[in-house]
Amino acid sequence: MESKISLALATKLKMIFEKEDKFLTFPLGLGFPYRYLNFMKDPSVSGLTLQEHLDNKGDFARLLNIIPNDSVMFSADASRLLWDELIDVLKNSIFAVSGLSEAENLSLDQAIDFLTDIKVEADGTEIPVNSTAVTKYYEYKTVYENAMNTYLNEKITVENSTGPEGDNLKQQWAAYREKELLDIKNRAEADWKNLGFKLEVENNQSIKNTLELKKYLDIYRQVYLNEINISEIPDLHGIGIGFCTTFFSPIDAFDTNLPWTKLTLTKEEIASLIQSVSVELKGLFTSMQASDDIESCSLEYNNVVVIRPWYKPEFFASRYWKLSEDMVVSDGNVPRKGKIPAYITSMIVVRNIKITRKKKAGSEPLVLPIISITPIQTLKMSRTPVTIKSRLASEAIPARAEVEIRPKAVSRFSVAEAAPRSFRTMAATTSVRGKPVSFSSFKSSLLISRFKQPVAQPVDSQTTLDIKLNEKKSYVSEKYIGMTIKTPFSPALPTSVEPSGPYANDLITETYNMDGVAVLAFVCKRVPKSPDPDNTLTWNT
Repeated sequence: MESKISLALATKLKMIFEKEDKFLTFPLGLGFPYRYLNFMKDPSVSGLTLQEHLDNKGDFARLLNIIPNDSVMFSADASRLLWDELIDVLKNSIFAVSGLSEAENLSLDQAIDFLTDIKVEADGTEIPVNSTAVTKYYEYKTVYENAMNTYLNEKITVENSTGPEGDNLKQQWAAYREKELLDIKNRAEADWKNLGFKLEVENNQSIKNTLELKKYLDIYRQVYLNEINISEIPDLHGIGIGFCTTFFSPIDAFDTNLPWTKLTLTKEEIASLIQSVSVELKGLFTSMQASDDIESCSLEYNNVVVIRPWYKPEFFASRYWKLSEDMVVSDGNVPRKGKIPAYITSMIVVRNIKITRKKKAGSEPLVLPIISITPIQTLKMSRTPVTIKSRLASEAIPARAEVEIRPKAVSRFSVAEAAPRSFRTMAATTSVRGKPVSFSSFKSSLLISRFKQPVAQPVDSQTTLDIKLNEKKSYVSEKYIGMTIKTPFSPALPTSVEPSGPYANDLITETYNMDGVAVLAFVCKRVPKSPDPDNTLTWNT
């Protein structure tokens, strides 16, 4: 069992990806077959049945919305899912009395217009998606991050290599290699600024995140709950617990023909990295075993972003709300504690693992515990669905109650006048049959407007369900297209210098593809101290 390689790999990933507000948690043994990941493709080309589409979407959503502990060990405890905890916080929130000046209103409108495009369905449904500028922003951001991670990967290798090979790498790094990679990184950063609207997008995001909640307050809460509701897909099979739409980006991230970033660990680098392993990280593995016959390990990895169209993290950073109870969403400490200390933002997945070792050891089983306890020579990725523990199996699963919150004075407005424009996902956003739509009738008016028969005609429960499912299908389809990117073109990197010792003829290199991808780690973002209300404000009672 190659625990030392696993520890060194985990340490290197933490050095590349962790920041003050982000940490890695390691699920150990988690992976996806390629076929499973086809749930984002059209059913006609995915190779999945319609039921498999629904099952895989639901399982992926439940897995990626497990609330992680602020720890290196990922706990697959599905008793606390992000959408459930978020709904509970929203329903128990108290909002400040506030508003915007005319100048602030104008700034907010301009920010939303810059960040958002509206897709209008044939039935009038308006679905907000990313604007062209935002899409470009994430495309160029991806290219920059890949260039930065490649630079950091090689820099760490050079700094942790010893002996004659290490000296050779250091000389090459100083002579030309570092400059090559820095030039690519700097060019990618310049393109992100000049072609990817970096400053404009981030400035407008800051304006929107600051002013939108300040303006709408109780209305924001109501529309947020409606957004979550329309994102929820009912489970018509199995245990009957629905899920909120969750997917990944780039949308073609798992296309085996597209290049991924390469990461390499040399024998000397492994020995150096494990000297600085934390006690917590050592606790991931039961031993410190390693084979002296392994010379290097390399793999292809991708940091795949998790997209939740219903989740708005800026809410937790706002100071315009508080909770009536002594409830802590996040205590702001490290490690974080609370109802929602953190959430998964991306997953680091790997494929095509290459092991270079002495020929005499070529037939021995090789186990990398960070990936699986199964020898890598025979490992084929499979997926066991998340087990929901949030309700006792013996209990009947209740339908989610309709939202009863009715903000003061909302009935004076039509939805078009009152609702934050970046939230609009409903049909008939201005009126139904010429009459203003209040929040108290928002959900029912949506169903009436989409139903083709006269309003007075009774609607059976199956027809209502069909209408809901069609509405949600349109929502999901537009979000898939409008909130993801395709893998952007990255400039070819100069060939890295591979260490080559005097015994190269005595070595063999074997590649393992596993018929899928292994999840090495989840990248998690810490939620800021929340709630953190501004006590100088006036509050609703």
